[in-house]
Amino acid sequence: QKKNEEKNFGNSWTTASHFSCDLKKLPLRALALFSAPFAFLFPFSSTQRRKILRRSRCSEKLDAIENGNRSQKRIEKEPNQSTPKMATIAAPAPSTSSSLSSSSVLVLADDRDVLGEGPVHDPRVGKLYRVDIEGKKVLSIELKETAGGEGGEKEKEGGKASPSPSVVVGETPEAVGCLALTSDPKTLLVALSRSVYSLNAVTGELSDAPLATLDEREGVEGLRFNDGKVSPKGAFVIGRLHSKWRDGEKGAVYCLRKEKSDSSWSLERVLGPEEVGMGNGMAWRKKREGENEKEGEKNGDEKDEELFDFFIVDSAAKTVQRFQTDKSTAVPISGTGEIVLDASDFQNNVPDGMEIDSSGKLWVALAETGTVVRFDPEAKSKGLPLSRL
Repeated sequence: QKKNEEKNFGNSWTTASHFSCDLKKLPLRALALFSAPFAFLFPFSSTQRRKILRRSRCSEKLDAIENGNRSQKRIEKEPNQSTPKMATIAAPAPSTSSSLSSSSVLVLADDRDVLGEGPVHDPRVGKLYRVDIEGKKVLSIELKETAGGEGGEKEKEGGKASPSPSVVVGETPEAVGCLALTSDPKTLLVALSRSVYSLNAVTGELSDAPLATLDEREGVEGLRFNDGKVSPKGAFVIGRLHSKWRDGEKGAVYCLRKEKSDSSWSLERVLGPEEVGMGNGMAWRKKREGENEKEGEKNGDEKDEELFDFFIVDSAAKTVQRFQTDKSTAVPISGTGEIVLDASDFQNNVPDGMEIDSSGKLWVALAETGTVVRFDPEAKSKGLPLSRL
């Protein structure tokens, strides 16, 4: 059973971690275990017993998923100026998920994407979006509301949860690296090879022209946008990679900006290839009160100015770095990086996606090994300083 579960986990691209233990489910598990040596008295085949065990384990964990999913909610950022022809980028709220010590995995979708990445939850419409990079698609699944009206929890049916069928929101002419929400729930932003387009989440239509395109001097051959996220202040930060990243070829990190002069959009490099060669998972953490005042005084800012740390995975270097950020956009500042996790000694582990919890701990998905780890960035550790989940 363990081998089958590990195999299924390795083949699943879209998952959610959730946590709990409910002793009320104990009789169901005990029934399955007890029936094994007395199979002739019970109408359960070995396959049925395994199914009962799996359902029991899944049911035990589902009751607590609400807390985890609530942490993924996004708070729409009110625009400071009128929008010319499109919605503004929606900034997410800082994570409020609790510090967690154990886990299991719930399969939300079982579609076998070619390269599924970048899940983004929009509680306004009850959907979890993601991209299939090499499949050139944006997909979504429904996350139905709970009885209390809180969006984001997978509906329980008969004590279990079944994978939801994915809906193709739209297709793209090139590989699509990531997506972002906007203040209009019907409009998404998608980053392709070197351009950012708007995508109608209802009709699936891609905008005729890109909002912004990188200058060819930033490189074209072998390069494409990769993972990206929206900062707490509404800036769309996107990493870029080279197809030969294993051979040392590097990308950079960019930000989608709106020009104040004519309200047009532009893509600007914020971190060079010597700093982050393959930008991947990203997370922001609000500075603690003491840190906030100290950093504000150093930069000449007001003490009540909200400042953030920016964390980013460099998959090529197998590191996680922390950067200081711009006070108005929360975009990382070049030259301020410091390594907080070095996993370069672990050859089969490639740090990829990342999230942060309310205690400031980072959760990192290790590609190619089906592993998730949680660590404290303040420890500045060499290697993987925590148990695998």
